[in-house]
Amino acid sequence: MNCEPSLMLRLCIALMLSHLKRCYFARRVMSLRVLLFGVVSKKATIEDYRKQIEGDKEKQDYYNKCAGYLLERVAHFMHYENIGSDQLSVIFEKKTHDYQRLRNYVRQIRITPFDRRANYLSRIDPLCIRAEGKKEEPLLGLADLASFSIYQAFAETKSNFAIPEQRYLREIKDKFWKNPETGQIANHGIKFIKGPVNMKLSGKTSDFVMKFYRKKEA
Repeated sequence: MNCEPSLMLRLCIALMLSHLKRCYFARRVMSLRVLLFGVVSKKATIEDYRKQIEGDKEKQDYYNKCAGYLLERVAHFMHYENIGSDQLSVIFEKKTHDYQRLRNYVRQIRITPFDRRANYLSRIDPLCIRAEGKKEEPLLGLADLASFSIYQAFAETKSNFAIPEQRYLREIKDKFWKNPETGQIANHGIKFIKGPVNMKLSGKTSDFVMKFYRKKEA
């Protein structure tokens, strides 16, 4: 990937700047030779799973669950392009998280996948997962922009008056991996856990999500 470290640093800074500057840097991403992947989850739609993991490790396990879905999307792409596990490095931002617990979670899914889509994780070697700071890995700035854009596009909170900001994600939407034949982004570059219906999305948010499920005309 031909990403300049200086641009990645500016992306990190941009997330703390004004709306228009964030939009500017989101648009700059379109000139980069990268593919993006993401996961959208609402805790309210995975209540059964939350009951299974409630306790001291709930945050850890929920993080691992979402990370597993994200790696599944990457592995799906690797499967399609016939990319081997030895050609991948997975880097998460270093935080107060038990990354060995994440490696063990991925290893367990590889042994006993919970559905056919999880079979793709056979291409993810748990030992390739590591955690680094942004100074050590500038590309984490790009990951920050992608996750920030997704969060802002679907979050309905008191601080945003339940009005999500979709502009950032619209700017980088075409950088998410698409089904090469249909052009569909959902279930390829972005996974909506449980789907938009079970996530109880409505109005403009629901309309926006359905664009990711749209297939190109034959």
